[in-house]
Amino acid sequence: MNNENIYCGSGTEKVFDEGRSLINFSLDLAKLKDHVYEYNGKKYVNLTIGANRDGANEYGKTHYVKINTFKPEPQTEKKETKKEPLPF
Repeated sequence: MNNENIYCGSGTEKVFDEGRSLINFSLDLAKLKDHVYEYNGKKYVNLTIGANRDGANEYGKTHYVKINTFKPEPQTEKKETKKEPLPF
């Protein structure tokens, strides 16, 4: 896994009066295209969203989006093992 941070977007958190919140964010698709992978016949990109350490930046963005470069290993078929009977 590559430890390099690849930032590909940012967002703003909206907190509602009742306490729930959501984050609206935008992504740079040009940065994402090299990190698309296929798994079980579908295409994915893993992303990580986090809050900015210093709160909102000069553009009012409160969160960042970076590419999570983890790629799962393909699943292999498991061999059946002979199970011993229980001793009771």
